[in-house]
Amino acid sequence: MLRPLQSSWLYLRWLDHQIAQLKEEIDALHEQARSQSVLIDRNRQLTQQWKSFSEEAKAQGQTTYREFCESTHQNLSDTSRLYVSEFLRVRLQIQRQENQLRQLQQQKQQISAAPQAEFRSLQDEMYPSGRGTV
Repeated sequence: MLRPLQSSWLYLRWLDHQIAQLKEEIDALHEQARSQSVLIDRNRQLTQQWKSFSEEAKAQGQTTYREFCESTHQNLSDTSRLYVSEFLRVRLQIQRQENQLRQLQQQKQQISAAPQAEFRSLQDEMYPSGRGTV
């Protein structure tokens, strides 16, 4: 049967693993958010460009071309809303993951605050031939 300190040590190892995994996931989400941001910016530029084309066509009385430009502008606007929606979803997921990471780090800190003497005693049991790292 494991003593409380031994189970704490195992739990610390598990926390380390969870923390590392969360950090990787958060990094990947940040990269996804950056990519989404680039798409949003590029789409805004295109949307504005097609709006200008539409205004030019209207000024020149080119009805068919103007309708095409307006349709394209509307499609780009709709796409932009989808990009923004996805960006916001990713940002919310990042916030949730970061909150979870902070909780795990707090748990680790609380468990790690056990007296050093208890850890040395456990080290002596686990590594009787000499000091190891716990």
